[in-house]
Amino acid sequence: IGVPPFRTFFAFSTMVTRIAAAITSTDPDLPPLVARAHASVLVTVIQAVTDRVGAAVLSGTDLASLTEQLHIDADVALVDAAENFRATKRRMSTQTR
Repeated sequence: IGVPPFRTFFAFSTMVTRIAAAITSTDPDLPPLVARAHASVLVTVIQAVTDRVGAAVLSGTDLASLTEQLHIDADVALVDAAENFRATKRRMSTQTR
């Protein structure tokens, strides 16, 4: 049984909104759109990991090998997100608002 697309979108949107709020509360100078973009990346990684773990459990896949691959994938995605976030902040610091 799949999750209805609207409910999936609503859950994604809710998580993005909450994480973006947390980001802007720690960095009030950050434009809300930048915080939402970064939050979207974080939520996407979380959902991808959750989906892959759930599928593995349901299919009886070896979780040890999955864990290693997820660690690599998540590390690459999150390091990339962090680098992009820092680059965006650097660009913002050189622009006048």
